[in-house]
This record gives sequence, C-alpha cells and structure tokens, in this order.
Amino acid sequence: MIHRGITIGLVLMLCMCLVTVACSQNKDEKLQNAQEWFEKGGDAYAMGDYEKAIEYWTKTIELNPEHDKAFFNRAVVYGTLARYEEAIEDYTKTIELDPECVSAYYNRGIVYNDLGRSDEAITDYTKAIELDPEYVEAYYNRGTTYRDLGRYDDAIADFTRAIELNPEYVDAYNNRGGIYKDLGRSDEAIVDYTKAIELDPEFTSAYYNRGIVYNGLGRYDEAIADYTKFIDLDSEFTIAYDNRGNAYKMLSRYDEAIADYTKAIELDPEYVSAYNNRGSAYTDLGRYDEAIADYTKAIVLDPWFSMAYCNRGVVYMNLDRYDDAIADYTKAIELDPEYGDAYTGRGIVYYNLGRFDDAISDYVKAIELNPGSALLYYNRGIAYYLQGSIDKALVDFETACDMGHETACENLEKLGE
Repeated sequence: MIHRGITIGLVLMLCMCLVTVACSQNKDEKLQNAQEWFEKGGDAYAMGDYEKAIEYWTKTIELNPEHDKAFFNRAVVYGTLARYEEAIEDYTKTIELDPECVSAYYNRGIVYNDLGRSDEAITDYTKAIELDPEYVEAYYNRGTTYRDLGRYDDAIADFTRAIELNPEYVDAYNNRGGIYKDLGRSDEAIVDYTKAIELDPEFTSAYYNRGIVYNGLGRYDEAIADYTKFIDLDSEFTIAYDNRGNAYKMLSRYDEAIADYTKAIELDPEYVSAYNNRGSAYTDLGRYDEAIADYTKAIVLDPWFSMAYCNRGVVYMNLDRYDDAIADYTKAIELDPEYGDAYTGRGIVYYNLGRFDDAISDYVKAIELNPGSALLYYNRGIAYYLQGSIDKALVDFETACDMGHETACENLEKLGE
C-alpha cells in the first residue's frame, strides 16, 4: 500500500527587519552587522547555496548569540543536508531562546521522525499543537507517526482533526483510508480514497490504494478500473501492472494478466513477484514449460522465495515429475516451516507414490496449520483408508462431511453399509 509520509514543509523564518535595541553604539553596530549577515544567509539560501547560508548564519550567531531566527534557519539547512544532530541542537537552542516558537517544535519533530525517534517526535508535535491548536500539519504528522507505531486509533483521531481543520487535505484522507484498510474497515477506506480522488482527480495513490481494497473485496472490475487509472497517470509504476494482472487472473482473463506481468518485468527485470504471478497464469493455462521457466527465474532472483518453490512443485507434480516436486515442496518447507500449501502438495505427491505414511504425516501438519479445510481431512481419510486404518478414515470422513465435503459424506455412507 502507498502511504504519503511525513510532511516536510519546513518553515524558513527570515526576518528582514532590524533589531531595535537601547544599548551602546558598539553593541548597536555589532547587532547591525549580525543582521546583515543574517540577511546574506537568506540570500544564499534562496540561491540554493546551503553551505554559504550556514556560514553566514553562523557568523550571525557569533555576533549575536541570542539571534533565535539564525539558529532556526541554520537548523532548517542542517535538516535539508541530513545533518540531523546539528539540526536538533539548533532547534533546541531556538526553543531555549523562544519557548513559544511553534515551528521549532514542529520541525524538530520532523527531524526526530527521520531518525526513528518516534516518541520524541510525538512530544514535539504535541507541543506544537498545544501552542497552536489549529496547526493542521502538526496533527497530520503526529497521525502519521502514530500510524507507523501501530497506534491506529490515535492516528485516526489526528487525521480526522486535520480534515476538520482543512476539509480539502487530500493526504489526510489517503492516510486515514490506509488505516481503515489495514483494520479491515473497507467501506470507510473506500469513502476516504474516493474523497481524496474527488479533491484531486490526479492523485495516483488514492486510485492505487482503492484498487487494493476493491481487490480484497473481490470487486475485481472496480480494482482493474482503479489500477488502469493509476497507470494512465503513472505508466512506469511496476507494482500497478502486477496488481492489475492479479485482478485479471482472478477473472480468468489470462491474456491480459500475462500482458501486465510481462510489462511489469519489462519495467523491472528483477521484479520477482511478476515472474511468480505470470508463472501461475501459465500454470492455469497448462503452459507448464513457461511456468517452470518463470518460477525458476523467480528463484534465481530470490533463492528464499518459498512460494516460487511451492508453485514450481505444483507444476512438477502435474507433469508426474514427483522427485522434483518433492524437492521443491521440501525446500519451501525449509524456508517457511508454517507453509501449509507446501505440506499439502507434498502430501499429495506421497499419496500418488503410495507412500501413505509420509502423506498422512504431511496432511497432519497441513491440518494443524489450516484446521478449517474439509479437503485436507478428506485427503487424509483416503490415505488412512488405503493404509488400512479404517477407523481413522471414518473419523476424517465424518469431519470433512460435517464441513460440507460431499464426497466425504458419500464415502462415509458407503463405509457404514
């Protein structure tokens, strides 16, 4: 999912007014010189010469150690240059000189966030909000930080407040929609993404994110429409083609799915998911050689990709290449010991080879991982039956029958005669 991140709209405080003081002439001249250096720093910053800006504002501070705006502006540049600790030091000094400088708390919060110091970032955003209860960006940034910490209720509250203060805040709708999506509140997610699109019809993230929600709801045509709109706006985004390909595949529109997977691969020849997904489409079409080639490429690119081994194992099984299938299923299980489909597939191969003890062992593990599958109980029941364990077979057939497996019910009836 795409989330727009922390707003980095740093506020550069440039003061072009001279500081009025009632003190000695020498001090007046010193402060005047400090102000001149301060203004030179502003000119250098405007020209993009950040090192000169730092030099000039440092000179300002040397002449006037209480020039809070020079500390603030230098902090902005330090942050821009990823010199985060120096930025924090200068924002902190700004706050010491001006404890009610809202922007200093806000900007320091951004730096803390960039450093992964989330709690400190939240503290600073909160202080900025205390000083300015209508500071929209502070609510938004704090909400984003809460989201990243998994504090979803707090995040929703902040994004909602940002929207109340600015009903046209597109990013806030998009991010709140993302949280609703993660919480399974799909209808609310769709409403937020739709609102973001109404406000900005070219806001690509909202189309993409809404497409993901539609896909998860099985509303594949709507998902395809959103992915297509996204691609119209950003034709180089690989994942959108892959996702649209998945939606096409779910509708058995294989040619279009394969075309999208292929486009994703053209854009990123090392995009593992597209090879795996195209391999799956080829498998469904019975184009096994092409499927094996794609799964193999995915494995070459990512030797730890358990799904590709499992999927290639399916193809080998369909081709009666049982040794190769067992090897792939076994590798998938080594990489992911909780991979239920791999145990199921290997169990089927063992069954086909008449290795019923091994098949039963794999079905037992598969059932542990997926106890709601009637088919697994049915398959294990068949293996027990052929092994001669009739009582155990009856128990499994009865369980599968209770779960709605019709053939299990038929077998149970026959065995009971």
